[in-house]
Amino acid sequence: VRPGVPIYLAALGPKMIELAGETADGVLLNWASPDYLRQARDHIRRGAEKAGRNPEDIDVACYLRTAVVDDLERVKPELRGQIARYFRMPYYRDYFRQMGFEEETAAVSQALARSDTATAAAAISDEMQSELGIFGTAEECRQRIEHLRSLGLRQPVIAPFMVGDDANESFRATIGAFSG
Repeated sequence: VRPGVPIYLAALGPKMIELAGETADGVLLNWASPDYLRQARDHIRRGAEKAGRNPEDIDVACYLRTAVVDDLERVKPELRGQIARYFRMPYYRDYFRQMGFEEETAAVSQALARSDTATAAAAISDEMQSELGIFGTAEECRQRIEHLRSLGLRQPVIAPFMVGDDANESFRATIGAFSG
């Protein structure tokens, strides 16, 4: 590794986040709610203090599933499907449960056990979508990201998701809202 290249540790659980605080330049989170972001800062602090490091020196990055749209109802089926797909992986099921989404975890897991992806997606609550996704007008999305930054997110990683039938148009709307 070249000197000066920052090393980010991708992490979901508390122990890995703490390890990032101990050893890495930053941590890369995924699907982090505001509450989880606060908890992550605490785990980073614990790890950094164990290693005699300043917790403020540890960057926090997070993939943010983002869609800039005027019609919020168009977002819901797409975001529900994206979240539901992650439930196929046991560590994400545990992660979502730890975040407080016990009912969704049970319902989605049961549906996926029957290979019923439509029911799995329908089990994703509006609250879960609002906690994990960034969607709305460009201004609403920017405000939500600024709120996350106020909680310690330093590197928002915009991960556009497709809304509607035209991926190119959907991605351009989201990317265009944040570029330049």
